[in-house]
Amino acid sequence: MDWMLGTSILSIVPFCTAVGLWHEYFAVSGTCFVFCISLLCYLTVTQGSKAAEAMKWWYFVYALGLPALFTLALVMSAKILDRGNMIGDATFEWVVYLPRKLFLNYFV
Repeated sequence: MDWMLGTSILSIVPFCTAVGLWHEYFAVSGTCFVFCISLLCYLTVTQGSKAAEAMKWWYFVYALGLPALFTLALVMSAKILDRGNMIGDATFEWVVYLPRKLFLNYFV
């Protein structure tokens, strides 16, 4: 989604924050769902499909609740520590603050 927005949202701080929160939530959620799928496969092989299916609601609670908790913790810590907007923006403006050589060696 952010590649379609480009730099047009940089001047709109609430929209940048919303896009950053969107990314934070779904990045963590995707990782949690991958873990749940792996756990489902493991439980299916070791304990059978009934044991794995019995935990399906817990998968959704984990994969949707934990990212919400982490995203909320990020917003709360930004307010408590008074660090301003910790989310960033859709064009990854934080890269500007890295030394150029570190950026070229690590990210490219």
